[in-house]
Amino acid sequence: MRFERHIIVFAIVSVLIFSYISVSKAQYEPTVSLESRHESGATSNLGTITFDSIGYALPTSFQTPYFNHPITYNPAPGYSFVRWEVVITDDDGPPGSYVGDPNAQTTYVHVDSSIILRAIYSGEGSRTPSGQRYVGGEVFSANKLAVLSPYVALIGLAGVVASAAVLVKRRKL
Repeated sequence: MRFERHIIVFAIVSVLIFSYISVSKAQYEPTVSLESRHESGATSNLGTITFDSIGYALPTSFQTPYFNHPITYNPAPGYSFVRWEVVITDDDGPPGSYVGDPNAQTTYVHVDSSIILRAIYSGEGSRTPSGQRYVGGEVFSANKLAVLSPYVALIGLAGVVASAAVLVKRRKL
């Protein structure tokens, strides 16, 4: 019985430490969400955005260090770049994130808070020989496991608590 208690305590402490490390690490870096939108609002998330020399399919989100990051909008065929927009998503103090030259297709973004970085584009797109619109673009994978780690830790904690409840109930019988 004493051995079982030690296992339960170890499991609970392990889950709590894993959860704390996962959540506290995420608090040190702001989240950047990338998206694109047609200037009329007719379409969205066409093309790709290159951020720190990595191409991303849209929409996507990730955490990045506070810093200046090179960015380029790569429009889908038949579309052209218009400007960049930055939407601050943090309410922690004055907004400090900005795009170096909002009218340049290739520029940099200074990340000082969590933001939505949006490329605005214009045009009507290309058509295939059959008359259908061609969107194009490339798909890049992104690791989203880090976002799920707090939930995995919570599920593990629930399992440990349920197991402990079963053990306690068996002892009473």
